[in-house]
Formats: sequence, C-alpha cells, structure tokens
Amino acid sequence: RLLASAHREAAAHYLLQKATLRDLRSHLDDAGLVHLVYKGVANRERLYSQPALRPAADIDLLVAPSDRDKAIGVLTDAGFMLHVKPANVSHEVSLQRGAATVDLHWDILRPGRTRVPMIDQLLASRIDAGDHWRADDAEALYIALVHPVFAKYATAPQSTLIRVVDLLRLLKDESAADRAMQLAERSGVATAAWIMLRWLQRLIGDDSDAARKL
Repeated sequence: RLLASAHREAAAHYLLQKATLRDLRSHLDDAGLVHLVYKGVANRERLYSQPALRPAADIDLLVAPSDRDKAIGVLTDAGFMLHVKPANVSHEVSLQRGAATVDLHWDILRPGRTRVPMIDQLLASRIDAGDHWRADDAEALYIALVHPVFAKYATAPQSTLIRVVDLLRLLKDESAADRAMQLAERSGVATAAWIMLRWLQRLIGDDSDAARKL
C-alpha cells in the first residue's frame, strides 16, 4: 500500500513537471531563447523506461549568461514567482509556479570554477527531446561527474542512490564517457570527475563488472 501511494505521488509530480516542460519550451522558444534542461529531469527521460519512477525535485534549466534577465522575464510573465538566494545568485535563481519549481542557471557551477566557460558549447550541442531540449549524452555525463563534487552532493545526505544509478547508466556509453573526460580535462575539472569515479568505484565494489570498466 505504501509503495502504491508513493507511486501515485511520483506519477502525479512527474506529470506536473512534464506539463511544465512543455510550457517552458513553448515560452522560451517563442522568445528566441536558446536553453536546455539538464540533470535529473532530463536524465530520467533518456535513461529510464518508466521515467516517472525516477524522482526529481525541480527542473534545472540552463541559459546563456547574457539571456538571464530575459529568461527571468519570460518565466515571470508565464506565472512563475522569482526566489533569489544571495548565496547562489552568482549563477542561479529559483522560480516557482504552484507545485512546479524551476532552477534557472546561467552557469553549471559558480563562475570561475571551470578553466573556460562551458555554457556556449553545452547550448550549441543540445538535443531536441520533444517537450524539452537536453544536453547530449557526453555533456550530461560530464555534468553528472563534476557538479556533485562542487555542490557537496558526492557523499552528503543529498547524494541519493538514484544519482548512482544515473551515473552507471550514463557510463555504459563508452564513447560518451571518453568525450565527458575530455570536457573535464579541457575545463580544468578532471580531478573532480576522477573523485566522483573513484567514489563510485568504491561504492559498487572494486570487483564488480561496472567497477572494472571505470
């Protein structure tokens, strides 16, 4: 009974986020704003046959720094309420409409964390996923490896097991994994990617087939 109730709640939240994705794409495309959805909401559509079972608290949306103010304006015109946290305003704000929350980013990390800006490349290679734009597989993996280390998600309570499943599934594509590590090298955060890979290897066991591939 508890699982059935949790499944219904997850499905309801998923459907709300799917409707929000379609609305976001419509408004942002109409405004001529290049953007993409990344992290949990985008990864679950790519990696899971039943994406509703992969929970995601919010929708992570990425735009160019020069488009930040215009994107905020488009979303507030669409009924979202802006919430600003001083600690994060260097690279992100949150917007909420009812039970739907959008984290609007104009950098994947705090400015200066990467050796070179990565936003233009991420946006230029985005993939049309129907109701949203998403990062390609290599860039999705790059973010999944690097972001948790800087955001304190790697081993903190926020590090849910589903993130481990995401990583293992993203790593199945060896070509994407090679390109993700090239991106990490180019942007100067290869050590962060290595930390995440080594932690994952220790977590799943050095003798497992997945660990040997790492």
